[in-house]
Amino acid sequence: MCWHALDLLILIGSISISVIDIREHRIYNVHLLLFGVLLSFNSTPIAFFKALTLIVLALALSILFNIGGGDFKLFSLLVVLQGENVLTSQYLVLVSAALTLTLLATAMIKGTLATSAPLAPAILAPFVAIYLGI
Repeated sequence: MCWHALDLLILIGSISISVIDIREHRIYNVHLLLFGVLLSFNSTPIAFFKALTLIVLALALSILFNIGGGDFKLFSLLVVLQGENVLTSQYLVLVSAALTLTLLATAMIKGTLATSAPLAPAILAPFVAIYLGI
């Protein structure tokens, strides 16, 4: 496994976004912009209508489950710039497992699901694992 500087920067960016989301329950637009610039250097886009369909579905789920705008924007960024990595059964299984574990941990720690949970780590960890081939 040979990592390049871009891979390391994407890993650092993912960790930074995740840590801030855990600590502050926020995903800042400037961080998404910088992360998007990094991802654009090695973009693996999918067809426009596939991406649009996935983003609309994510928006509907965000509204239905009261998911934060930062989490929606992060997922949308991954769909647009890394669609080939995100639109795989491996990513969908890993992100489903990570989201389930995140929600269970949040419920155990806070005693309820009626609170905000940091979803950036659950969105980014499976992506980074696939992107880096871990």
